[in-house]
Amino acid sequence: LLATLIFFASFATDRGAMIFGTDMIGQAYQSRAFAVQEVDAGRGLPRWNPFVYGGLPYLSILPYPVYYPTSLLYFVLPLHRAIGWAFALHFFLAGLLAYALARELRLAPGAAAVTGVAYMFTGYLVSHLYAGQDGRMFAMTWTPALFLFAERAITRRRLHGFVWLAGVAALQLFTPHVQMTYFAALAVGAYVVFRLTQVYRAEGDLRGVGILLAGFAGAYSLAGLIALVEIWPTLNMVQFSHRAERGYEYASSWSMPIQETLGMVWPAFQGTLDTYWGTNPFKLHTEYLGAVPVLLAVVALVARRTARVWFFAGLGLAALLFAWGGATPFHRIFYSVLPMMKSFRAPGMMYSVVALSAVVLAGHGAQALYDRRDALAEARHAVWKVAGGLGALWVLLWFWAGTSPDGFYGFWTAALYRSGIDPGGTARMAAAKPAFARGLGLFALFWGSGLATLWMAARGRIAPLAACALLAAISLVDLWRVDRWFYDTFPAARLTTPGPAVEFLQAQPEPFRVLPLPNAFGPNDLMLFRIPSVTGSQNFRLRWWDELVGEDMSRLGDSKIWRLLNIQYLVSGQPIEVQGLDLISSAGGPAVYASSEPSAGAWVVHQASRPGAAALLDPGFDPRVTAILEPGVTPPPLEPAPAGSASVSWVERNPSRLVLDVTARAAGLLVLSEIYHPYWEATVDGAPAEVLQVDVALRGVPVPAGRHRVAMQFRDPALRHGAWGSVAGLVLWGLALAWTGRRRDSAPPDSPVPA
Repeated sequence: LLATLIFFASFATDRGAMIFGTDMIGQAYQSRAFAVQEVDAGRGLPRWNPFVYGGLPYLSILPYPVYYPTSLLYFVLPLHRAIGWAFALHFFLAGLLAYALARELRLAPGAAAVTGVAYMFTGYLVSHLYAGQDGRMFAMTWTPALFLFAERAITRRRLHGFVWLAGVAALQLFTPHVQMTYFAALAVGAYVVFRLTQVYRAEGDLRGVGILLAGFAGAYSLAGLIALVEIWPTLNMVQFSHRAERGYEYASSWSMPIQETLGMVWPAFQGTLDTYWGTNPFKLHTEYLGAVPVLLAVVALVARRTARVWFFAGLGLAALLFAWGGATPFHRIFYSVLPMMKSFRAPGMMYSVVALSAVVLAGHGAQALYDRRDALAEARHAVWKVAGGLGALWVLLWFWAGTSPDGFYGFWTAALYRSGIDPGGTARMAAAKPAFARGLGLFALFWGSGLATLWMAARGRIAPLAACALLAAISLVDLWRVDRWFYDTFPAARLTTPGPAVEFLQAQPEPFRVLPLPNAFGPNDLMLFRIPSVTGSQNFRLRWWDELVGEDMSRLGDSKIWRLLNIQYLVSGQPIEVQGLDLISSAGGPAVYASSEPSAGAWVVHQASRPGAAALLDPGFDPRVTAILEPGVTPPPLEPAPAGSASVSWVERNPSRLVLDVTARAAGLLVLSEIYHPYWEATVDGAPAEVLQVDVALRGVPVPAGRHRVAMQFRDPALRHGAWGSVAGLVLWGLALAWTGRRRDSAPPDSPVPA
């Protein structure tokens, strides 16, 4: 706990500070702020988000860890503080759970402490701070607990452990990083198979093995039921999404390049952050494991070769092969066989399993000081030859890198990057050279310190517990020096204070939309200030939105699209001259331009046709006169009337509810410049009315002649059904926890199956 507070000291001691994270400040913070704003306004969690991509579902598309326990802090603390404290809590919790796992694996407290520190500070976990990817970090935090409760259930022959496993798996699902949760499930599933194989070989009890296997399957089934409020709406929304299966090239993108495996021991070799020169477009994390954990993993493999050690070595190797993606055939096997794999990309995230396997091996290496001490006391033991030889190699490489950096880099880049490095990469590589030489020297130093500690403990100079404490301290210092590259804070006011352009737009009467250019605002920035935009940065977009504006949104430059989407303003960080745009605000910061094209948030038409989406861009097409109906839509009864003869006034505009008063001389079709979704419901004077998909992506509601009140509400039935499923799952989980907790062990906990 003290280490956590010291690491996060700059955040903990400054109430105005926010932990820096690229994704968090670029998109995730704004999405969470929207939920907080709606709850504070008394409307509850929003179901529709009108502020990005013209509008899209909110709760149904995993906007943030909505149902995760620490998200309750968002409504108690200032949002930037709640997010930061959640990061700090999981940093501490990761170490605590890794320690608990090691103890469940029957490692001594000292060896377990080494495991906990190594996992808590392992580079892949902590570096998610810089990207602001709390979902990944949260999911990775809980993975040791999956192994812990699986081991407890199998060793003690109690289904109680599997009930706890269900609770942890549900928490992982709520993080809501589905891919990391999926990868963790594969890993713990492999462990369960390994342990049940041992049980069967030792006891030959096929029925008992079957019960335990059913317990594991039941645990994940129950976890899915508990998380149904999140799972069902998300899976249901896929049918409306722009995302589709894109083939293996997409699924293997953002793999871990094989060359960057060196980052496990030499974190600065491919550079970090601004100096990264590897093959991916950019890199915001590190794979660094630390010198002492790697040393101790070697000790485990040489001196403590139990079945469990070999399992975690094999698991780590398999996970590494998977993380390499398309560089080997291994990943493609899983891609071809397992469900959901075709929906994922970034196989490099499987490295989370590599990191956990490595620290568990490190714990077993430290355990050798307790149960292999006599053997290690022999100076000729293979451990000293292997570890000493590797230490000498690190020193030689450090000397080479320090005395001839150009020759060193030339050799490795020629060996690892046969196709060469682009000029930009060459420049960044040059900038990374000094840090790499220093880092390699420090790695050799920490390796030597760890080796000396092991030697003294093996020779009886220091007690095993003291040696483990020293090894944990060396690991902490070593990993801390790398972790600090990925931790920073900044004043939250810099993100949340509106500038002149935002203040101007906030003062304009709604409805309207804004097209912010990238040099003015980030895709989600205006959402923070509740300004509707046609850009965004979300994992989900509606299919018909892409059909309207183009997947690359290239059609947003067409004035007819502006009229349809009610885009009235453009914001630019640089002066521009475009016909039809007038500069109206430039008082510091980005400039605001207004469109001279007439636009409105809603209008009534008396003609409808099906000429196809291309007609929208036809110079002769006027959306204020004719609506384009989608194929399969039955034309509503329309009566002729002069264009513009109807009037529309807004009564209520909330994210998930709209109310308008419409006066029409004849029966017509009310067209709203609001994005269509089949879960929007409408009433006209309280009577249910059909919501039609018109003009490719907009909503239409038939209205009879006269004055009427039209109300619209977004209701996703999958949210309601999923909520009932989650309630049932929680009740079952509670009952199962109480029932299994009262049952006595069928096998004493002090006589486990050997592993």
